[in-house]
Amino acid sequence: MTHRLVLASRNEKKLTELRRILTTAQLDVAVAGPEAYADLPDIPEIGSSFVENALIKARAVAQHTGIPAIA
Repeated sequence: MTHRLVLASRNEKKLTELRRILTTAQLDVAVAGPEAYADLPDIPEIGSSFVENALIKARAVAQHTGIPAIA
């Protein structure tokens, strides 16, 4: 069974790297970027740190798509 995951970043290099890591680890996880969800709104980075902004983006993407997300 393939698991699904969304990377809450529009950085193509990060998406490529995450896919490489998961493939190398032989994990059955399909990763999509936010471009796979045309109706995904832009998520403002209003946190006071990199960690807060990553949490804001991951939570918003997961809530919108219903799929676990990381940022």
